[in-house]
Amino acid sequence: FFKGKLQEFTGAIKEADLIVGVGGGYILAGNSWHDWIALIITLTEVWYSKRMGKKVILEAMSIGPFASSWQEKLTAKVLNMLDGIYIRENISYKLLKKIGVETSLIKKSVDLAFYFAPKTKTKMKNYLMKRGVFFTKPVLGITVKKCFPLYDPRQKAYEQAIAGFVNIVLKDRDMKVVFIPHVTASAQNDDDRQIIQRIKPLLIYKEKTLLLMDEYEYRDIKGIYENLTWLIGTRMHSVIFAYTAQVPVVAIAYEPKTNGIMETLGLQKQVLNAGELTSTVLFSVFSSLNE
Repeated sequence: FFKGKLQEFTGAIKEADLIVGVGGGYILAGNSWHDWIALIITLTEVWYSKRMGKKVILEAMSIGPFASSWQEKLTAKVLNMLDGIYIRENISYKLLKKIGVETSLIKKSVDLAFYFAPKTKTKMKNYLMKRGVFFTKPVLGITVKKCFPLYDPRQKAYEQAIAGFVNIVLKDRDMKVVFIPHVTASAQNDDDRQIIQRIKPLLIYKEKTLLLMDEYEYRDIKGIYENLTWLIGTRMHSVIFAYTAQVPVVAIAYEPKTNGIMETLGLQKQVLNAGELTSTVLFSVFSSLNE
């Protein structure tokens, strides 16, 4: 039964002394059968590691939300087997306590992106200058994503809100707007360039915008954010990368983890929910960055 990559995975578990599930928000589930399967597979990896007698911890995690009490019970049962659960924001911390995870297992941590400081600012400044960003005027960066299924009216409304905001900003202000694809995982149907292309026809002042379409190594994408004047970020790690470079940020939350991290930073007034986003509200919050 255990063949190929599954055999390789179980073999690695057997050889390990410590198993660390690192950062992200992948222990969560909605109502679909796909979400149930993904949750069960993820928890099975943890359960199997403990059955093999290994020490297992989760590091810099967000957990939840869940669509049903059965998902919460299953998650709590497996997580209570672990040796430590390090949580990066308070919303997940409170959820774990609520669903019955032992308090002694739960520790507070931070997202690992806060530690990340590659020296790529100058390199990526030159890269942007070759594409028409000369830094003689402010530069507003924007990251977008598929927050909802493409057929969902909420996704269309989100894209229209982003485009409407850019049109409002560029009507009266002399600046450059740069759309940055933070994730380009085409194999997983998670490519921000797809959403940028959907927004492109809605933009009025195209001469004032730059749509980046390359794939970026993670060190280089950090360097792009370091050269911005502001960032409007849907990708949570784009917000963290910009924030740690002292770039003022507005976050658009597609999952509670974003709200939790912004709350921890004391920036809860600078986060908006993707499902309720409007261009005028986004413009108002963005304008407050300059007050």
